[in-house]
Amino acid sequence: MTAHEVVPLVAGGVMFAAFALEGVTSFVRRDGYYDPKDTIVNLAVALGYILASLGLGVLITLVLYPVWKLTPLRWSMDRWWHWVVLFVVNDFFFYWSHRASHKYRFMWASHWVHHNSGKLNLSTGMRNSWVGAAIDWVFFVPVVALGFPPLYLAALVPVASGWDYMTHTPYIGKLPVLDFIFNTPSNHRVHHATNPRYLDKNLGGLMAWLAARGVELETIDDTDHTFAPVWSQERAADMVTEFIDRLAREKAR
Repeated sequence: MTAHEVVPLVAGGVMFAAFALEGVTSFVRRDGYYDPKDTIVNLAVALGYILASLGLGVLITLVLYPVWKLTPLRWSMDRWWHWVVLFVVNDFFFYWSHRASHKYRFMWASHWVHHNSGKLNLSTGMRNSWVGAAIDWVFFVPVVALGFPPLYLAALVPVASGWDYMTHTPYIGKLPVLDFIFNTPSNHRVHHATNPRYLDKNLGGLMAWLAARGVELETIDDTDHTFAPVWSQERAADMVTEFIDRLAREKAR
């Protein structure tokens, strides 16, 4: 297997292992960070997201390749700092993609599923739109136009997503200095909170991108937030549970 194939698999494995460890920890501690129905829905949505991403990822890479061929710019990616630059450039355009997803209704219609949970934990981080990539791919165009090869970008995206994914953990509190520079768990709790003062705040992926925001970073008192579920998610959880119960009854006959 090539590095382009290994990196996404390793990133996915690490993320799932972190989720399993966090879930077991929450169960043992009985701290209420996980809810069985909520987690089932999150995993079901994650499965659909993975399957959709496999197909869309190939199509997006094929679409981006001509852009890369046309640009005179080139990054060899044979030096470590090339990867750092790619990481930061990709994160910058992720910020604008994420900001657009909260501003424009047709993009929010895709992105809202990620916010449709009454809990915030690593399983919530898996809860992503099945069709989001079909919209967000346009924000990869400037990255490739700057000379970064599409295949290397495709290998980096799962790693970059891993950082964003880990910010959904409820077990890490405020981190002095780091909270001001990076998107951290404390900052991301602001982003997911439904309190009016926190709506559409802290949209960064890896970096906080304060200059792009033009405003101060919002921080949160960990006792002052609400993660409100909506009816559709609760009904979906009930439907999944009912389906599993029905299968069990059929098997018992």
